[in-house]
Amino acid sequence: LGDGGDEPVDDVGVLIDELLACYDPMAEAGDPPVFPLEHVHTHALQAALAAEAAGAQRKFWQMHDLLFANQSHLEAHQLRSYAQRLELDMSRYDADMIDEVHLQRVRDHIESAERSGVRATPTFFINGVIRDVSFGLQSLADGIELALHR
Repeated sequence: LGDGGDEPVDDVGVLIDELLACYDPMAEAGDPPVFPLEHVHTHALQAALAAEAAGAQRKFWQMHDLLFANQSHLEAHQLRSYAQRLELDMSRYDADMIDEVHLQRVRDHIESAERSGVRATPTFFINGVIRDVSFGLQSLADGIELALHR
């Protein structure tokens, strides 16, 4: 996975694409719950809301990739420019952001993640159990293999 070593992969979207290709080329990843680290990133909540707004228009992963690639550029006007780049319905995006339409969903994700023991992103679960990838992604691949062959 990734570069073949034990180094973490910076682009989770690429990792998920690789996993899907390895285990089920016909599968697609759904939109995962977001877990903004507000205590770490000033604009994390707004970025999470932008991702959810894009997801409501079936472009979660495209927005995810833009947000991840531009982690130092997550102010409101920058988030809006990413939405424009993705050709979102801007009236809907603006309304979603102004009205914080997805705020309760994001807060629910945060609460659920904290109850489940999530402390950082990305966090992966295999059959409901957290799989620690802090020392590399091979552990995730090993866990998937183990779960598939049980």
